[in-house]
Amino acid sequence: MQIEVEIRGPLTEEGYQALDNFLEKNANKIQESDELVIFYNENKILGLNGDTLRVKKNNAREKFVLKREIAGSNEEIEVELKEGQYINLIKVLHALGFENASIAPSFRKDFKMEHITITLKNKCIIGPHYEMDTIVDLQEKVSDARKELVHLASRLNLKVWNNDEYNAHKDVCWKDIISVKLIEKLDEISKGKVLWKNLSLSL
Repeated sequence: MQIEVEIRGPLTEEGYQALDNFLEKNANKIQESDELVIFYNENKILGLNGDTLRVKKNNAREKFVLKREIAGSNEEIEVELKEGQYINLIKVLHALGFENASIAPSFRKDFKMEHITITLKNKCIIGPHYEMDTIVDLQEKVSDARKELVHLASRLNLKVWNNDEYNAHKDVCWKDIISVKLIEKLDEISKGKVLWKNLSLSL
């Protein structure tokens, strides 16, 4: 089992640039890319409870993700897709009853510091922020892994959202986001052009 342990927190534009400059000099950059994440909204209706289905597409990868909540952390089950297959996957999911989704574009930069991945996100619905994550193989290791992430965030003078803060911020930012019939957006998505208010991305 692979369990993702993750923290995140807000960044000002100045804080984003300062952290980006630091990571460019002191970490191993994995990638930078526009990214599209599709969040399906029928999860509870179809019996997935707290689990969520997502389709992710960026300049380097396409994948299908089942994210499961396990005692305050996440297990992510991923299926890597060949280039262009995410469109067929959307059609298959539509046929299975997954019709409505929320579309979230962003620009992301991923860095590695030892075994910890640090992601900077901007041009996204919830505003500039960072994410840190690491992977453990046993639930018993989650607490120590989370403490390690929080310690690194503290060293970098970064605020860490607790769950209530993050959910409250997300609810405010997402309140005007309208769920869409994804099958009706296929032409727009397949061309790699997605618009949300003043945000756009090219894939």
